[in-house]
Formats: sequence, C-alpha cells, structure tokens
Amino acid sequence: VIERNARLQHQMLEDLLDISRLIHGKLLIRPRASDLWQLALQAVRDSELSARQRKMTVRLEPPPDMMLPIMADPRRIAQAIGDLLENALKFTDPGGVITVTGARQDAQAVLAIHDTGRGIPPEQLPQLFEPFKQIQRTEQTGGLGLGLMLVKGIISLHGGRVTADSPGLGQGSTFTIYIPLADADHADTSAASPSPTPTAE
Repeated sequence: VIERNARLQHQMLEDLLDISRLIHGKLLIRPRASDLWQLALQAVRDSELSARQRKMTVRLEPPPDMMLPIMADPRRIAQAIGDLLENALKFTDPGGVITVTGARQDAQAVLAIHDTGRGIPPEQLPQLFEPFKQIQRTEQTGGLGLGLMLVKGIISLHGGRVTADSPGLGQGSTFTIYIPLADADHADTSAASPSPTPTAE
C-alpha cells in the first residue's frame, strides 16, 4: 500500500510539472522515426500486471502490416498511450475487455483504445480534456484529472489530435489518437520489428 501510494504521489507530481511545462510552452518533444503500433504494444506490456490484478482482458487488433510509422518522441507518445490505457482500466469493472486497435486512415496513423466500462454521459464529453475535470461515472476514482489534458497536449505537439466517444453511461468508451504517418522508409527498424503479440487476462 505504501509503495502504491508513493507511486501515485510521484505520478501526480510529474503530471503537475508536465502541465506547467505544457501551459508555458516548455514541454519539449524530441521526434525521431518511431512506430505507433510498437509503442502501443509496449504500453500494453507495461499495463499487463495491472490488467491481471483487475481481472481484465486486453485484446489487440493490429494494423494489416503491423506498422504505423510516425515521427515522434517515443517517450511522450508512450506516456500518452499509457495514460489512456490506465484510464480505461480505472473505469472498467473486473471482467471487462479493453481493445487496442491500430489502423491507417488516409495519411494518419490511428490508434483506438476501446473499453467496455462505465461510459461517459454525452454532455460531459466536451469537458474531458480540460484540466482538473473528473467525470462522475459512479464513484470518485482519485487522481487530479490531469491525464487527459496531458494526452491532448502531447498529441497536439506531434501535429495530431485525440478524440473521445461514448454512447453513454454503462456503454463503454473509445479514445482515438490520430498522428500524421511518416515515410515508412524512414521508420526506426528496431522499433518496428515484429514481436510476439502480448495479451493480458
């Protein structure tokens, strides 16, 4: 319990610092050839223990060629994906399913994270990416309400966007990241090499 609370406090501090940097235009990114799908796979691996502890299943639906080449800061993109996965885990009850889907849409790399969780009232969707906003789904789940603002800021710095959709309470939700595709010839081959597909149950 002490270790968990220490991690939560550390994450809150880091989120506050990043929000300050974002507001003042000092949140730096260091773009390089990366692969959005491989970054998503790593984020799924990092969340496997949490998913197992919460008795959830994470399903993967990869893009046809298993690659989504982008020019991006891998650490920051991984941070954004991790925040979305943690958000899905937080608001999905035990036994739920989270589906991570990769695709290409026109010149965009697309990553969607869908959960079968508690959903979001349609009238509250526009508030999701505002700082210190926590959507009331059932009970309060803790945190400062900064994660989604950080996700939006990070993705925007990469020339992309993030959207949220939900039919309503009790009907799950979907968060989708769009980032411009890079020339596949310039993709980081070490990050794009195929690896075993992880699942968390």
